[in-house]
Amino acid sequence: MMRKKIIKKVVAILIVVTLLMPSASQVYAADPINGVKVNADNSKLDRAAKNARDSGAEVTQGDTENKGTVDSKEAADAKRAEIAADYEKQIKKLNEAKVKMDEYNAKKAEYDKKKEKYDKDLAQYHKDYDKYKKDYESFKKQYEEEKKKMEDALKEYEKNKDKDGYLSSPYAKTLVYDSEPDAKLTLSANEGKYMSAKAVDKAFSRDTNNYSNKLLQLDNMSVKDLEEQPGATSGSMELFGNFGSKAGWQTNVSNNGQVKWSTVLLKRGQSVTATYTNLKKTYYNGRKISKIVFKYTLTNDSAFQNSNKTAWLGIFTDPTLGVFASAYTGENEKNTSIFVKNEFTFYDQDGKEIEFKDALLSVASLNREHNSIELAKDYTPGQFVKISGSTVGEDITRNMIYATESLNFRKGEGGCKHTMYKKNDEEGSGWDTSDAPNSWYGAGALRLQGPHNKITVGAASATTILKAPYGPEVPGKNNTEGKKPNIWYSLNGKIRAIGIPEIKAKEPEKPTPPVPPVEPKKPDAKVTYHYSVFYVKSKVEKKVYDAQGQDINEKVVKKDSVVDFTLNASDFPKGHEDIDSLVFKDTLPEDYDLDLDKTKANSPDYDVSYDQNTRLLTFTAKASLLDKINKDKTKDAEVPSPKITGKVTKEGKTYENKFELKINNTYKVESNTVRVYTPTEPIKKVFKKGDTTVNIDGKRVEPGQELTYAIDYKNTTGKDINVTITDKIPQYTTFVSADNNGQESGGVITWTAKVEKGKSLRVTFNVRVNKNVNGNILTNSAKVLDGTNTYTTNETKNPTPTEPKKEVFKENTNINIDGKRVEPGQVLTYAITYKNTTGEKVTATIKDKIPAHTSFVSADNGGVNNNGTVTWNVPVEKDKSVTVKFNVKVDEKVNGNTIKNDAKVFDGKNEYTTNEVTNPTPTGPKKEVFKTGTTTNIDGKRVEAGQVLDYAITYKNTTGEKVTATITDKIPEFTEFVSAEDGGTNNNGTVTWTKEVEKDKSVTVRFKVRVKKDVNGDVVKNKAKVFDGKNNYDTNEVTNPTPTKPKKEV
Repeated sequence: MMRKKIIKKVVAILIVVTLLMPSASQVYAADPINGVKVNADNSKLDRAAKNARDSGAEVTQGDTENKGTVDSKEAADAKRAEIAADYEKQIKKLNEAKVKMDEYNAKKAEYDKKKEKYDKDLAQYHKDYDKYKKDYESFKKQYEEEKKKMEDALKEYEKNKDKDGYLSSPYAKTLVYDSEPDAKLTLSANEGKYMSAKAVDKAFSRDTNNYSNKLLQLDNMSVKDLEEQPGATSGSMELFGNFGSKAGWQTNVSNNGQVKWSTVLLKRGQSVTATYTNLKKTYYNGRKISKIVFKYTLTNDSAFQNSNKTAWLGIFTDPTLGVFASAYTGENEKNTSIFVKNEFTFYDQDGKEIEFKDALLSVASLNREHNSIELAKDYTPGQFVKISGSTVGEDITRNMIYATESLNFRKGEGGCKHTMYKKNDEEGSGWDTSDAPNSWYGAGALRLQGPHNKITVGAASATTILKAPYGPEVPGKNNTEGKKPNIWYSLNGKIRAIGIPEIKAKEPEKPTPPVPPVEPKKPDAKVTYHYSVFYVKSKVEKKVYDAQGQDINEKVVKKDSVVDFTLNASDFPKGHEDIDSLVFKDTLPEDYDLDLDKTKANSPDYDVSYDQNTRLLTFTAKASLLDKINKDKTKDAEVPSPKITGKVTKEGKTYENKFELKINNTYKVESNTVRVYTPTEPIKKVFKKGDTTVNIDGKRVEPGQELTYAIDYKNTTGKDINVTITDKIPQYTTFVSADNNGQESGGVITWTAKVEKGKSLRVTFNVRVNKNVNGNILTNSAKVLDGTNTYTTNETKNPTPTEPKKEVFKENTNINIDGKRVEPGQVLTYAITYKNTTGEKVTATIKDKIPAHTSFVSADNGGVNNNGTVTWNVPVEKDKSVTVKFNVKVDEKVNGNTIKNDAKVFDGKNEYTTNEVTNPTPTGPKKEVFKTGTTTNIDGKRVEAGQVLDYAITYKNTTGEKVTATITDKIPEFTEFVSAEDGGTNNNGTVTWTKEVEKDKSVTVRFKVRVKKDVNGDVVKNKAKVFDGKNNYDTNEVTNPTPTKPKKEV
């Protein structure tokens, strides 16, 4: 009983210990130093691990890796990217292991299937091979029997060798090679180009008549049409013929039989190799033939004439059908030829080359017309076997086989006995088909020897083979006619001779042993993967703003300004651990007046509490905020910022503040410190030079007085700073000097100085008031930049005395005519106004000198004219004004002179000269007299009787506007009128001009007179009159005396 109790206690203790021990995930929780744990998304990694395991890979999960600590969103994103990249590498390895295992599993499954089939095939092979051995023994026995009988058969054949259709020398048919319709064709070593089936079809379609009748006439297809087709060539062999879309069509090769071929394009000397397999019916001496290899070469001695030097070869899939070769371009050619060299080897079932001995190869369908010969050449000499009665013989001297005996195209032409094509009314016609009983008429045979044989087959113009006249002459035909450079030939074992003895025994097909499948090797697919975590130190920032939301950190604000603090914390990154607690604590500075209600209203996500004694303000996240933060960890979670609002209540003080953030009661972080300052404003003062104790701001200053301006600044920023002070020189003053290295440029004085924390600085500068300040107020303020804040000082103001003013009016009006033209005899009124700005009552002495070109008329207010100067002595109260006036009359002979006037005023302190007023006057017209044809003015000079005088009148428009001037001039006494220029007209001795004259412009008019002959000491006088719409003028008078005639007395 006691033992059971002890065991129960031990188990209970172990359970408690187990519960208290941290798991792998618990180890990585919020850390008081590192911050908040962040888990990277491992779903893809888990999926890859599962998939790899499911495929059979050996997958192990390793320890979770701590990737360190970051303190910003950017760094967290980078760390997350780093982990994602690591996961991708791990996923890649897991996927690679899966792929290896999938490939292995697929290969193993395939192997298992193949192994099962192999085992069955092997069993069948053993059965087939046993049967083959029995069949082979039967074949050998039959072959030996037939071989023994062959000698007797050949002796019997010897008796008929001279009969038509029999071989002229008896040989047995040991090569059975008549037809292979199921053969498989493979082309290789192609030195030319493969032609696409589409291009071949397009080229055939040019032969419209045959194509429309569904006949593929190979000898009509043009190599030119073939080459010109778009996409004519192909990367590999393509088959064409009367199959597929052309099923049911006919060909000139086998009428209704199905024919397939691949088309290649060769140039002279180029070759292509054809390999024929899947042979069913070919034997030699009873041995089965499994493969035949032909090398086809377009020979260099082919004399076809197309410009591209190319020909196409149609290589039939059935090797017994041979090749169709054509260089035909659509035109017949003279002296042409085309030859194809054939080099070939036969192979038995074991892949061994066949050693032929007198194996017969048919050379058939060697047509000969009057202009064309089909022939074979380049074979081993002495191997030709003639068929008795055939037209085909051997040209031994040139090693050629062709129809040497006669033509064989049409009966009766050139010795031909049978027409090549079928004629119903001609017995024995149609020999040129393989099944015709007399097909031997155009055929012969070759004896093959050894493993490698060759023969060249082609067609040529008779002119290239024979000497003139190039063979038998056929009436109505020319042996030199052109022909198509093409040929269809076949080399096979279908000997056309009659009754050849044949070996009938056939070797049975040898079974092929199955190839055992190779069992795949199981790959090494061991993979270890791990999770990763990292930590984020929440980034906190304290901000301070004014009431307008402007950042005021390290700036100066006025006392009683609103100062708001914002407590910012960075977002929790996606993947963060659960946030159970979030608390901000902020100890507020002294003399900061907290508005708790607004603070609570501005921080709705937090419970807010404040201890006035310790000034500790606490923001605790509400449950709703924590739920929101933890709701979706696939996204960053925003942390709302608590906002504190209140006022600074003491000037010249530094307000510092920071806060603390605690997360999950574990991780704590402290913010930066912000500061604001309450300042003492810089002050501007103005002094009389030499006295900086009495501020004269608002006091009147005098023209020419020197003033001292001072700017006082105290540094309340809480640190040593560099201060820049700028002050624009007041308007109406002139810069004199500045202290403390103040630099003046463009009317602005600048000081730069270092001011220690809590210290003050004064800078000053001097200016002189301008003489013509004339009542303008001098204002001045300065700007102070302490590196953070810019201040504008108070503005000082100083009034100045107003200068007296001079005006000129039309008499008895208040119309100011300063600058306006006045007329001779016009009365002008001058007024002088003085304002007393001295600050006390004065007696003002006003003096005004009467303007030149005028005469005094009268003066008011007791003004006295003494020797051309009018003087007034007038008492003037403080800030009051006085105006005095006097009248003058413009001289009649003012003649364009400008009338100017100013006055002087002395008020007991200052002497002023008023502004000057001016009035232009009109200029009178001018009269001149010249010798004719010269510019010599002869006014006052003697003139002679009969002399022509040239008078000129010049008028200048000084009315201030455009006028029409009328000029009149009475012809002088003692002269007679000669002519007038410029539109002048003479009427009863008076010349008149009417001229439009622009403002400020001049006009000159002329007329001529002649001095009378009877003049005797008389004086010639002349002047003119001008009326410009406003004024009548008489010009000056010019005079010219005349000589006195001598007087005779008795």
